[in-house]
Amino acid sequence: MHATLRAVHSGRMHQEPAKLRTVLGWAAFLACSWTWCIGMWLPVILARDYGPWAFMVFALPNCLGAAMMGVLLKSPGRSERITELHPGACVAFSGVTCAFQWFFAAWLLTPGTPTGLLAPLAAVLLAGVCYAGLRGRGRVGVVSGTVYVASLALLALWMFGTEAASPGPFVPASIDAPGLALLAPVMIFGFALSPYLDLTFHRARRALPGDAGNSAFIIGFMVLFWLMIFGTRFYAEPTNALAAGIGAALSPALLAWPLLLHVGMQLGFTIAAHHTSVRVGPTGGRAGAGVLLLSAPLGVAAAVAAPHLEIGMFTGAEVVYRGFMGFYGLVFPAYVWLCVIPRSGAITRPSPRHVLVFVGAVLAAAPCFALGFLKDREEFLPIGLAIVLLARLLIPATPAPQPLRLLSNEPDPAHPDQGSLA
Repeated sequence: MHATLRAVHSGRMHQEPAKLRTVLGWAAFLACSWTWCIGMWLPVILARDYGPWAFMVFALPNCLGAAMMGVLLKSPGRSERITELHPGACVAFSGVTCAFQWFFAAWLLTPGTPTGLLAPLAAVLLAGVCYAGLRGRGRVGVVSGTVYVASLALLALWMFGTEAASPGPFVPASIDAPGLALLAPVMIFGFALSPYLDLTFHRARRALPGDAGNSAFIIGFMVLFWLMIFGTRFYAEPTNALAAGIGAALSPALLAWPLLLHVGMQLGFTIAAHHTSVRVGPTGGRAGAGVLLLSAPLGVAAAVAAPHLEIGMFTGAEVVYRGFMGFYGLVFPAYVWLCVIPRSGAITRPSPRHVLVFVGAVLAAAPCFALGFLKDREEFLPIGLAIVLLARLLIPATPAPQPLRLLSNEPDPAHPDQGSLA
């Protein structure tokens, strides 16, 4: 009897560390896959345009929105239902994200800054290595943890090195508090809803059913991801000061070599994470192959065309960057708002009316977002956001069974158990 109890206790003691390692591994996977998905260059731009408080407007909705996605999809079947009923939107999210990473890597190849080669080379090499590693069952935690620790170490190397000293005091041309207040609702809208189309998030949520998944999302975004993006608070000011001091346009190619390697690692991991998540997702290998074939040339083509797209004070590369941000601030969250969780509150397949309302709302709101993001006319941003929010009224509210509702705690009868996609 005592031997049996000792064996059971020993088994539990062995399982608990293993479970903790699994949770931490997936938490690192989430933190790394999201770090450059939304773009850690954005805080640098926001600091230049709005002042130091812009970091909090960026960071808090970002961390909370991503963490809440995992918590709200705890009930079995919720994640599966979204990806099975909206596979095109989920694959489009991964495709745009991968093209965005390739564009950013190509942006670093600015003439006259040879150190910019570090990031693209690191991105290409790490994308291949991580793709092979993340495909293997049971290796997600090892690969993700290694990339996370190495990325954080590069940030620390820069922070405690001599290159971290600012070339001089940087003060934004004007601390635009009213503009930041008008931008904040758009940031909240985008960060709260875009994660529901991220296949890397769905992969993690299914691999860790129940409370373990909640822990991974909370640790991943409220601790690990927060530490990673907090580094932007330290390199935003020196980078802006350097650009102002030498009279150059703000560009990530101005970053010191540890930061460039950090960027390259994050770009490569994000690309690999999305390719592998598409591969194991509802659309299988064909969609993954399509994303792999199209995202790189599209991203590089955007970088090649960028010099001809200058608008006002913004360089062409920054215009393209802001255009990619428009997907995460308008297109993807609008799709979730209008097609994934329409007025019934249920996770449903979009009807032609849903799609029509979504397309109409995005087209109507796009000029307002363009004026806000490209012409510094932030007063138009609330108008564009209101158009999208009110478009929900054009979708009829139809009753749905409680288990099909997004916020329901009851299991989806079609998916009583969540399987592992690890």
